[in-house]
Amino acid sequence: MASAIAHLGKSVRFIGRLGDDEGGQILWQAFQADGVDTSAVRIEKGCRSASCFIAVDSLGEREIYCLGGVALYDQPADLAPEWFEGLQVLAIADAYPEVALSAIELAGGQTKVVFTPGGLMAGLPKSDLDRLLSKSQAVIVSRVEAEKISGRNIPEDAIRDLVGRGSKVVIVTLGERGVLMWDGESMIAVPACKVETIVDTTGAGDAFSAGFMVGIIEGMDWISAAKLGNAVSSMKIGYFGARNGVPNLQQAMGWIKQQGITR
Repeated sequence: MASAIAHLGKSVRFIGRLGDDEGGQILWQAFQADGVDTSAVRIEKGCRSASCFIAVDSLGEREIYCLGGVALYDQPADLAPEWFEGLQVLAIADAYPEVALSAIELAGGQTKVVFTPGGLMAGLPKSDLDRLLSKSQAVIVSRVEAEKISGRNIPEDAIRDLVGRGSKVVIVTLGERGVLMWDGESMIAVPACKVETIVDTTGAGDAFSAGFMVGIIEGMDWISAAKLGNAVSSMKIGYFGARNGVPNLQQAMGWIKQQGITR
């Protein structure tokens, strides 16, 4: 997600840990090449970096197998206040709940918090999730994650559940159907962009979230930001690999215009 935001032309800092193994070196170099600020990355001596094995089928659909390793800060005291100064948007992805809550507090009330729990955080106890949901301006989940968090298998019902638990804006990504969202006032379907060839859907969710957050930084309303997220995700899945194919902002806005999508 951090690299995608950088590709879209915005300054971004990644906060997390890497091992000093070959995998960690590859990730560090990739962050550097993409222009991601790594001042908040801690290299752990003698440790293996967290990694995943991703299998992609002929239709571009993927299955992810997590192999474990170091990745997350595990204590609130690990966070430095200066990492959060002047942030417009704070993205909470995989994180320990207390560390995430500390990050939100350090960022301050002027920072918009976007919570993208993913499969792991979606399985947290309800009490932990509710604290994070209530402190986030926007929550982005896949259909599977929405069901896991809410216990509801219909996206509309899942959204209503999350709103009832304190979420202000809720977005459920639905693949080729686009996204369904609560924008704070009503339920809105934001259709996906037309894609001729799907090569690899790995990273599509992160690409959407990156586009959405860049839209917020650009001053867009929630719906326009979701449309930008859809465009970025649609462009990304035409390329192989989790990090490839993310456009810059000008290219993404051109794609929106080409698709005839009104903002």
